Amino acid sequence: MKSKKGFTLIELLCSVSIFSILILFSIAIKVNEMKISKTNYETIKCMYFMDCLKKEISINATSEDIKKLIADGKVYVAQDKIYEDDKVINLDSLFSNNKANKEPYLILSSNGAFGEKQEIKLSMYLDFYGKEKVYTCTLEK
Repeated sequence: MKSKKGFTLIELLCSVSIFSILILFSIAIKVNEMKISKTNYETIKCMYFMDCLKKEISINATSEDIKKLIADGKVYVAQDKIYEDDKVINLDSLFSNNKANKEPYLILSSNGAFGEKQEIKLSMYLDFYGKEKVYTCTLEK
């Protein structure tokens, strides 16, 4: 009887197909992880922007500044302004009259009572895996 050395063609094809399936699964997992990482990074950046804007409004802006922005219809912040790395926030140049067509964008609103206490609301609209997600921040001035 002959002694059998090595692998048969069927054994090699099975091992290559199993290895290929494992590689495909690992690539799919890595692609999904990269998508999640990008979405999380953009969300964190938008939340950081909204927090900086909230601090700027609460510390440096007056009620009259907010009233003027709303009266002029400048209540929208577009995506390009959110992703700018400008450290100085100028409210008049930051807000615009045009609503952005693409997320993320921010909307400024107020309760309309410009007396003793004014409630200011910032709403950040994000595209979160194909669904619109809204983060809101309210402050009193």
